[in-house]
Amino acid sequence: EQKPVPLTADALEALQTRISAGRQAVRQLEHWLYCHFLKDKIGEEFEGTVVRINSLGMAVKLEASGAVGFVLMRNKENKPAFDQHRLRITLNEITYTLDQPVRVKLTAVDVEQKDLQLSLVVAV
Repeated sequence: EQKPVPLTADALEALQTRISAGRQAVRQLEHWLYCHFLKDKIGEEFEGTVVRINSLGMAVKLEASGAVGFVLMRNKENKPAFDQHRLRITLNEITYTLDQPVRVKLTAVDVEQKDLQLSLVVAV
């Protein structure tokens, strides 16, 4: 029986770098595939869950496909209140939090940027 050769620190670092690059490539491919799948569904509404919140808006994971898009809430007319400590955002007296179910509309798909843009329809 042959014993494995221990990895050097440099070899371990190189391996971790390659694993990280591989994971990033998989994520990019998934986003690209989601964009191609959803590009013909612009204007349709979907059920989703809030998975990330920042001062500009929130990322929503679509229940039907698992794709993640962004609801931009901050613009010239709207300045939502963002609570970075509780990770919640409030607009027009409605507060949105992580894991909250929401209904969104797919407003744009940018295949090159691998980006899905959503608008909020109503909190569920």
